Amino acid sequence: MQFLSVIKRVVPFVFAVTVGVLIASIFVPLSSPAESFKSNFKSRHDCKRFKREMRELRRENIRLSMENEELRMTVERQSGNAWERTEMPPAPPAPPVSDGRVTFERVR
Repeated sequence: MQFLSVIKRVVPFVFAVTVGVLIASIFVPLSSPAESFKSNFKSRHDCKRFKREMRELRRENIRLSMENEELRMTVERQSGNAWERTEMPPAPPAPPVSDGRVTFERVR
């Protein structure tokens, strides 16, 4: 009699867990942890590679910025600061000053 009551409680529990795992497997891959560790190792390796590449690109960027600055200074020295020599066009005339009142005209 007690065996029958235990089976009545265990069987629905096992059935519910099985159905839950099957439904969860639709949304979440149920793979072994060893595969996820392998992919984690690959992503860690990729992360290190990306960091190394990022450091190299930063160094190259700094080097090119310095080279660009040196070239700009060289050109300014050779041209005698050509920006000061060029003539600027005259400024446009100032807009007319109003007294602050708004006037309206009737249109017929």
